[in-house]
Amino acid sequence: MKSLILIIFNFCFVLISIAQSPRNKNWVIGLEPVKFIFNENGLKIDTIKNWNSITPPFTAVAQSCSNISDLEGNLLFYSSGFVLFDKDGYAINNGKQINCPLGTKLCTNYGGLSLFHQTDIILPKKGNQYYVFATGMSDSAADKYLNHTETIFDVLNYSVVDMDSNNGMGEVVVKNKIIMQNQRYWNVGLTAVKHANGKDWWLVKSDCLNNRFQLFLVKEDSIEGPFYQNFGITSYWCTWPTKLNFSSDGSKLIGNIYRDYYENSEFNRTEIYDFDRCTGTITYNQHFFVPFDTITYMNWDKMQGVEFSPNGKLAYVCSMYNVWQIDLENPNKKDALLLSGPDTTLNVFPWYDMLALGPDNKIYIGTASGSRALSTIDSPDVKGLGCKFHRHGVRQNYNYLLCPPNMPNYGLGALVGSACDTIRAVPQNWLLYPNPAASNITIKIPNSKQGTSIQLQVYNLLGQKIIDKQVLISIDFEATLDVASLPRSIYIVKAKYGTEEFNSKFLKE
Repeated sequence: MKSLILIIFNFCFVLISIAQSPRNKNWVIGLEPVKFIFNENGLKIDTIKNWNSITPPFTAVAQSCSNISDLEGNLLFYSSGFVLFDKDGYAINNGKQINCPLGTKLCTNYGGLSLFHQTDIILPKKGNQYYVFATGMSDSAADKYLNHTETIFDVLNYSVVDMDSNNGMGEVVVKNKIIMQNQRYWNVGLTAVKHANGKDWWLVKSDCLNNRFQLFLVKEDSIEGPFYQNFGITSYWCTWPTKLNFSSDGSKLIGNIYRDYYENSEFNRTEIYDFDRCTGTITYNQHFFVPFDTITYMNWDKMQGVEFSPNGKLAYVCSMYNVWQIDLENPNKKDALLLSGPDTTLNVFPWYDMLALGPDNKIYIGTASGSRALSTIDSPDVKGLGCKFHRHGVRQNYNYLLCPPNMPNYGLGALVGSACDTIRAVPQNWLLYPNPAASNITIKIPNSKQGTSIQLQVYNLLGQKIIDKQVLISIDFEATLDVASLPRSIYIVKAKYGTEEFNSKFLKE
């Protein structure tokens, strides 16, 4: 993309509260899917109209479910990982075999269901259009998986749904567009958070075998990236599967990416990262452990779900048989509080699975093999047993509830006080171009004086100042800066002329 771009961010205030976001209002869950409806009167459970269809693809969702509602709180569509369904449970036009850009073997083998957590995630695009990002397998990777020789996901792709098409029931207008291929993703861990400008999104993909995250800046009309965040961690092994979740305010990221052999807690390590919503910078903060029992439990007591409390001060972790609370302000990384163990004999216990923070600020705990109930944590901001773990807190009459959906906090707004926030002071006739840039960036400063010097500063994603230079303004009211030596990434450039300040981003190719 070689075009003139002026990046102007709208400055707006949106309350940081998932409970107030209509797009998060509905959850579609289960192999006999039901709809959880969150409103001011509490939680209501309803059926999906076509849930008992006998014609494939079925309306079911498994561990991979994701969905989105409109700004009035009405369910728009949901995903099973390979099929997109409308609000009534019918496959939308052209909505079969999504996440299949390099073959359909995995989709066909499971009848349109994905059995992998966080397979996909839905992000608003423009108007009534929506991105569906997904991690998948080519047919060659699927052959290895189905033959039990290797589990590697090798393609990241997206489709676009237009909900104004087909009389408002939706149509896939862009399908299986490849973003990354020939990858060696150990797991599908995929999440997203609103950019600090309150409009764009950061899409975050785990890339554990390379000891890094892949980030993409998702805009209405373009997708920038990948931008890599490397950690240099080589003494640990990758876990499978991995869960990634952002805190409600987007300032922290939680995951269970690594097995820690040297701590003798191979499968039960939880990592906490700090996140800069403006620059997309991920910074390792700390890690914690919950006990790892290889004797009492069949299949060992491996890590399953991870989630933050609403205020971000506590973390909740479920292994296959136990649920734990972690105090993130406690320096003892092995001091997790046990909230619950198995509630029945081990041979019939359905295993705990993904955790998700609900629009009502309760945490819901899914099961790996399905049941008629989900456990809940009713007061997750409270440290200790006062958090009110409620075994089978939500019970209904349908089978196989499985896991809560993979959804971001759609209601998160602009980050007041960030570097992105200062863009509001930029005169709208200032220009930065080209963007992306290969060798030089130019800032056009109308009404400036030829020969006057201006201080230009460039910062990387870690917030480090890497260029600080005085540049003369030319006869064309322009100041040009050489950036040819910079690695490919997103950078922030800052400038000041008189009382006017400029602060914007550019992509170095």
